Amino acid sequence: MKKLGYCLFFLLFSLKLIAQTDSKTADVLGLITPIQLTGDQTTVVLEDYFMDVSKVKNVFAAAPLKSFLAKDKKTVLLRGGKNVPLFSLVMVLMNDGSKYDILVKASQKKPITIKLADNGYKSVAVKGDFNAWNVNDGMMKKNGSTWEATINMNAGDYEYMFVTDGKEVKDPLSKLSSANGKNALLSLPKPDIKKLTHLFTEKNKGREFSIGFDNEPAKVFAFWNNQKLAAGINKVNKNLECIIPDAAKAEKRSFIRAFAFNTEGVANDILIPLEFGKIVESTTSLSRTDKEAQIMYFILLDRFKNGSLKNDNPDLNPKIHPMANWQGGDIAGMTEKINDGYLKTLNINSLWISPITKNPDSSYQEYPEPHRWYTGYHGYWPTLSSFIDPHFGTDNDMKTFVDAAHKNGMNILLDYVCHHVHTEHPFFKANPTWITKLDLPDGRKNIRIWDEQRLTTWFDTFMPTLDLERPEVIVANTDSTLFWMKKFDLDGFRHDAAKHIPLPFWRYLTKKIKKDVISSGKSVYQIGETYGSRELIASYINSGMMDSQFDFPVYFDSREVIAKDGLSFKIVENTLRESFNYFGYHNTMGYMTGNHDQPRFISLAGGGLKWDESDREAGYQRKIEVGDPIGYKRLQMMTALMFTIPGVPVIFYGDEIGIPGAGDPDCRRMMRFEGLSDAEKENKMIAEKITTLRAKRLSLIYGDTEILKTSDDTFVFLRDYFGELTVTVFNKSRVASDVNFEVPKRFLNTNLKTNFNGKVTKSGTQISVSLAANSFEILTN
Repeated sequence: MKKLGYCLFFLLFSLKLIAQTDSKTADVLGLITPIQLTGDQTTVVLEDYFMDVSKVKNVFAAAPLKSFLAKDKKTVLLRGGKNVPLFSLVMVLMNDGSKYDILVKASQKKPITIKLADNGYKSVAVKGDFNAWNVNDGMMKKNGSTWEATINMNAGDYEYMFVTDGKEVKDPLSKLSSANGKNALLSLPKPDIKKLTHLFTEKNKGREFSIGFDNEPAKVFAFWNNQKLAAGINKVNKNLECIIPDAAKAEKRSFIRAFAFNTEGVANDILIPLEFGKIVESTTSLSRTDKEAQIMYFILLDRFKNGSLKNDNPDLNPKIHPMANWQGGDIAGMTEKINDGYLKTLNINSLWISPITKNPDSSYQEYPEPHRWYTGYHGYWPTLSSFIDPHFGTDNDMKTFVDAAHKNGMNILLDYVCHHVHTEHPFFKANPTWITKLDLPDGRKNIRIWDEQRLTTWFDTFMPTLDLERPEVIVANTDSTLFWMKKFDLDGFRHDAAKHIPLPFWRYLTKKIKKDVISSGKSVYQIGETYGSRELIASYINSGMMDSQFDFPVYFDSREVIAKDGLSFKIVENTLRESFNYFGYHNTMGYMTGNHDQPRFISLAGGGLKWDESDREAGYQRKIEVGDPIGYKRLQMMTALMFTIPGVPVIFYGDEIGIPGAGDPDCRRMMRFEGLSDAEKENKMIAEKITTLRAKRLSLIYGDTEILKTSDDTFVFLRDYFGELTVTVFNKSRVASDVNFEVPKRFLNTNLKTNFNGKVTKSGTQISVSLAANSFEILTN
């Protein structure tokens, strides 16, 4: 009877969405992320979702999946054959009779064989986005006159190269190249966008609302928080008619989520925030604890604002270049810029600050050539894990800063280094076994071997990597991490070098944060830094690890397209769609205007820095400027893109005015607040307008996304939320252009206005926007 009842649960079909269970959520904190199957069998870590797995009674999977719960209830094994649908469900039944429903995504990977003609090679490997650029996972076998490797891949675009006898070689037969031209590009067939189901929020009638669709879905899964709602399709109205469950009235913030697919593939997802059971209709209902509503600003502390001359203490070593030395920025300076309203003008509600832990007092010489000297001004060389570096200030300074931020509605995210310590750190001195090996069996130094030795490589000879496979190291390091959150009431972390740390560490840390911090009602946001493929980036994101990571694939592709002539916006469309497939259409990934490890966007876009020169060396050889003033226009386009796509937009300090610079450390110049040029003032004014739109429009926070037009030089997409419409339009050519496109019929009677001096004309659903060269427009209703 139990089995029959469970089958009926999955067959339930109606024209309304109704609550299936009560609102009990004590076992789970936050929304349960979907399970991604990895093949014929997948091990699911239940501790990622449930605070106490001993309360789990059983786990059921919808056929043809089968579930096998481990005796200790920490994991469940899911097995399924070739006929697993794109989406299915797992139900977790608790001892007290409550239940939780988890969406399951089938693996869509297919075996792809890559070949290279033999040329007398002794060994050949292929590395790329599909194997995290690790040659060890791409060793090829000789088959007659060719070398071959078969790798399972999703549909999409993959950069790759061959390694022949230790030498990197671009595929000579590839007709496609990456945006930067350095790698070959493998493009696997993707779903036909015109045939995919597209979901959109439609009508809000209080307790009832509807989700519309284009192209009828084969199946819809809807959830209130972590409980499935019965989902049916109204074929007459072409929508889903939905009822908010009564249990939602008891929660200040809960969510409706919807997922769908058809024969062509997976649709976009829907996320609707509720406040005490009512759909959120205004951004005034949102606060800094709403993760999707964050507008982030990254401050490299030593380079932002010098608030106290008393703690200025640069290293006197004459071998240090000034830009690699301490320059005086401190915690007191950040507090000044909160209190004087500077950050408010940019609508910032989330501050990511560089590490503040104690760093070495003396300078160190880097191991790789050209062996330059550096200080720990950046904070990434921890020598003590529980002390603030005196260059930055005191405990009281930090408490004052956090209090000021919270009073002004801003989160504080601390950049924290879990991966390594400095050789002066007690961890290294007292516990040599806590460190990974510096010398590899083949005689190489294990330094900056980012992919092949991803989890063990050192950043330099004076920066030993912690062996975070060892339980005692995990415990000690996570204790140090939580120390900062608890002592200073922090709101989250930006995690440095996330991909170089094993997954068990992130699971243990997040479990600790949930138990010690989140369970008391505090919102915590964790975002990681991973340079690599989307698959690698996504492997660190779920309910039991990090909330998100920075989307470097989108950043790099967008940077190339917007900053360069001759590259098509089709690259941007492709990169966005791939990120949507991995991270969802309502993710909290970080989307940056720039980054402290990369050259300043504006100098690349303006030509002050050449694409084919060493960006780091250029900063030592000459003063890098903007170059052509077109750099400002292109930086404004980059900002507009990052602030109107789904995710968490991030301003790298100084990008609001257009600070130029080469690579690290030249990209980390001292921030300027006075003496701005007219171009810099205009750049800041436009940044303020962009951030205001992002802060004030729900369509840019929770809206559905639809790409309307893409050509080499133009790109148009919309975001809409229950009728609130925002359309972003780009023209990257060097001449003015009328950009023509069509909006969906549901916006036939919608009037649109411009916000950035463009000219718009509308005839029915046909829109024409007149744009200057290298410019954008954001249309709103």
